[in-house]
Amino acid sequence: MKRKLFIVMTVGMIILFTIMPSVVSEGAKDGLLLWFMAIVPSLLPFMILSGILVKLKTTKYINSFLRPLFGLVFGVSDGGSYPILIGFLAGCPIGAKTAAQLYKDGEIKREEAQYLMMFCNNLSPMFLIEFIGVKCLDVKNPFLIFVVVAGSAVINAWIVRKKLTVREKSSQGSRDKKMIVNVYKNGSDGKSFNVWKKLSYKKAERIGESVKFEKNLNDGKKLSNRKDERSRENVKTEKNYPVMDAVDESIADSCETILKIGGYIILFSIITSIIEYIIPEKYDVAGCIAAGITEVSTGAMQLAGNEWLSGIRVIMTDAKTIVTVWLCAFGGISSVAQTYSVLSGTDLSIKKYMIAKIRQGFIAVILALLVFRI
Repeated sequence: MKRKLFIVMTVGMIILFTIMPSVVSEGAKDGLLLWFMAIVPSLLPFMILSGILVKLKTTKYINSFLRPLFGLVFGVSDGGSYPILIGFLAGCPIGAKTAAQLYKDGEIKREEAQYLMMFCNNLSPMFLIEFIGVKCLDVKNPFLIFVVVAGSAVINAWIVRKKLTVREKSSQGSRDKKMIVNVYKNGSDGKSFNVWKKLSYKKAERIGESVKFEKNLNDGKKLSNRKDERSRENVKTEKNYPVMDAVDESIADSCETILKIGGYIILFSIITSIIEYIIPEKYDVAGCIAAGITEVSTGAMQLAGNEWLSGIRVIMTDAKTIVTVWLCAFGGISSVAQTYSVLSGTDLSIKKYMIAKIRQGFIAVILALLVFRI
């Protein structure tokens, strides 16, 4: 059903492209200029340098330095600090790309990679401060825009971390249920014999190789030795890269990623142009919000010139600022698509990521109402 709907939407977009070629051309030009003038200079160097550090396994030194702080604040493992640092400094989608790369290299587990990308993949500080704070909103202290978005990401991380902790405790409780296990013991004559006993998962696993789970009291399913399975899953594929090979592969990977990002930016810029063209002027607020949900920079520029929203104040904060902050924390559908493109080759969920970003948007609104009131 989803596939058919997507095909219908694609065909509809092609028809619109044919009907309004000038609008499509203008949107493509705007997207191309945005990508070439802003995205490539700011993101590509970060991508290349970050890729080199990951491939040369030098991130472990950064992790060891940041682990005491980030481990306390975010509860990450020894390998999970670097994606947080690079994600907050370089912006989307480098945070998600780094977490996905470390997961593929076996440096972090899937659950942690999913957790990291939910909060370390935000718009860059330069974009939030210079473009949003100064050019679009013209606030007295543009740094507060970054504080609000970054603060909402941190609070969102705590919420996700709490959920994961509760889930782990629930999972641990189920593991403590009694199992019937077939334990092979050595008799006094040196021969092995079978003994059926009720043991907890923990106790059974401590017995080691001699334990084979034969029957679960709850569902009757046969289970293999879980300790062996986990050890096989956690085997890390180590590769010692020569320096120039690491540089070469990082450049190739980064160029491929930046081209994908450019394609998404151009595509969503065209969609934004069509939205602007179709929606009547009297509904321009809805058009601005729709454009912002699609692509943040375009929507923020339109909201900046909307006088109607500027005249509405919510708890001493104008509505234009509140809507823009939500859009920046969410990141836009274009940002979600860019993040999806860097997750190729992994089983990380883009749906969970999108839900987390929507929640972060509402957290950012609450913070904005508190911060800009002070």
